[in-house]
Amino acid sequence: MVNKRYLRSDARAYVPDFGVYILVEDARKNLVYMSLSRQMVLFVVERRKAWRMMQSRAGQKNIDYGTQKQILAKIRSGEITRDEVWEKGAALLTDEVKRVPSRVRG
Repeated sequence: MVNKRYLRSDARAYVPDFGVYILVEDARKNLVYMSLSRQMVLFVVERRKAWRMMQSRAGQKNIDYGTQKQILAKIRSGEITRDEVWEKGAALLTDEVKRVPSRVRG
C-alpha cells in the first residue's frame, strides 16, 4: 500500500477503479454482476491477508494461498503473463488446486 503499486497499470498489484466485477445472487435467486470500487477490492485483500495470518497461527494450511503463490512464481518465471492471469485467473487457480494431492485438501 505504501508504494501505491495498485495505482500503476503496469504493476502486478494494479486494481482498476470500478473495473472489478463480482457475480452475486439477488433476492430472486438470479445471478447479477456488480461492480466493485478500488477501495472495496483493497479492503477485501487486506481482510483476506488477516484471515490467512490467523489460519497460519492456528496451524492450518490455506490451499488457495499456496496455489496463488505458485501462479505468481509462474508469472515471475515468464511461464505465463499477467494478461493471461487477468483473462483466465479463476481457471488457472482451479487448475492449480486440482494438482494439490487430495490428502492435503482434506
